[in-house]
Amino acid sequence: MSASQSQPVFSPRPSRIGKLIHRDIARLRTVWSPVLIALILGGIAGCKPPAPSAGKAEQPATSPDTTGPASGITAASTPTEVAEAVLAAMKGDSMKAIEQLVARKKVEADVQAITGGRSQFAGMANNAVRLAAVSVASELNSLDSDSRRVSAESITGDRATCTISGTKNGQPAEATLNLVREDGTWKLVPSHR
Repeated sequence: MSASQSQPVFSPRPSRIGKLIHRDIARLRTVWSPVLIALILGGIAGCKPPAPSAGKAEQPATSPDTTGPASGITAASTPTEVAEAVLAAMKGDSMKAIEQLVARKKVEADVQAITGGRSQFAGMANNAVRLAAVSVASELNSLDSDSRRVSAESITGDRATCTISGTKNGQPAEATLNLVREDGTWKLVPSHR
């Protein structure tokens, strides 16, 4: 290379946009990495939410005092009862039932906070409840389906966890369900943020 030709010079400092992207990716990894992993695993394992019926409009899955008629979950239900409803939905292969048990407001608020409402993340925001349900299902799919049972419950204020015990490849294993109280009813969240 001659003296008149020069190599491009790259600044060692990232641009403002680079910093924003790096920050957003770090936030997404911290809070939503289980969701992204669930999407990947769900696609590989064939665990897909049911396709909406043609010509039918989607109905809201929740109301303030109940999580849905099929689940039997009400404001009087305990975190353990919600966890048992999730396990029943898993046995019935009903992603829709799990979506009904998700803390819709909390999950949507978390996505909004993480993404800052930026339009490039609209797809994630629009599917936040479904992504949360897939994340929960993925966590439980790590256990052998016939072995899953609620073994412990811990409540601290408006947050709770339920330990799901079972086996994985014949060995004892556990998974954790995270719940928050939303509109007076215990509901699922992918993680406590």
